[in-house]
Amino acid sequence: MAVTATLLSMQQLFSSDLQISLITLIEPYLVRLLKWLDSVNLLS
Repeated sequence: MAVTATLLSMQQLFSSDLQISLITLIEPYLVRLLKWLDSVNLLS
């Protein structure tokens, strides 16, 4: 899945512990946002 690949590459870019913990917090919302954007793109 493209979303998962994007998140994994982001986690590799932000390798510090603080940034990883931030990504872990943000990740569910980011996934939801990306899925929502996908559904909007499908509708339009």
